[in-house]
Amino acid sequence: MEGFGFLDAARASQRMSALVILGISDLLDKAF
Repeated sequence: MEGFGFLDAARASQRMSALVILGISDLLDKAF
């Protein structure tokens, strides 16, 4: 059971970092 919680957390943090990267690239696109 603990393994599933860890996988969920890893998946959620991966999604978060993907969103952050997308947001940063959007800002860079608007800046240039």
